[in-house]
Amino acid sequence: MKPTKNRVYCIGCRHPKMLFETQAKADNFIKFNRDEIASLSGKVPSRSYYCSFCCAWHVTSVDNEGEAVANDIRDKKTWYKIRDLRRDKLPQTSEGQKLSEMLVFVHSLIQKCQRQLSLTNLPEALKLFKEIVLDFSVIEDMASRQGVISSRIDRVNVKIKMLQNTFDIIDEYDIDSDTRKLFLSKSDSSYHELATRYLRNKEKRESKNSSKL
Repeated sequence: MKPTKNRVYCIGCRHPKMLFETQAKADNFIKFNRDEIASLSGKVPSRSYYCSFCCAWHVTSVDNEGEAVANDIRDKKTWYKIRDLRRDKLPQTSEGQKLSEMLVFVHSLIQKCQRQLSLTNLPEALKLFKEIVLDFSVIEDMASRQGVISSRIDRVNVKIKMLQNTFDIIDEYDIDSDTRKLFLSKSDSSYHELATRYLRNKEKRESKNSSKL
């Protein structure tokens, strides 16, 4: 299968990567899909690794063991620095309440991001999304270390994944009028409401601008 599903924006490598809950799932993906990926891309995943930023496993084509270990150490140190900085920025209350306040804060960022997408302000929406991913990574890290299992965290995670899906669709179809119309003609807006709204508004805006010329 082409590696486009289960993608998240990884703040470590600064681009979307596939995410796996366990090393076994990541290794099985490599085992059963490397040949097909090789036929589609020059980069074939050769190993899995744990990502401190995403609190999950990714796959990579970097197979030099020395380089891989150096990258893992670098990422871990970077994550600890980012985590401490984000904690200082987020609401400071008691441990249990802190997670709750942080979730409210992230949810407000999600709403702002959705608003910017509705306004077709993609640069600002992407900027907000990176903030969301950073702050939610801190939440997941704290919840994991405290042994907290929360349905609220799960719900926010679902919304973040929906945003990621929206950005993936925009990346694929926001090229020109023809590709936008292709998506709008075949899309079920109930499944891709935010992406549909963005592409439709973008098409209207550009059509209006061109009519003024």
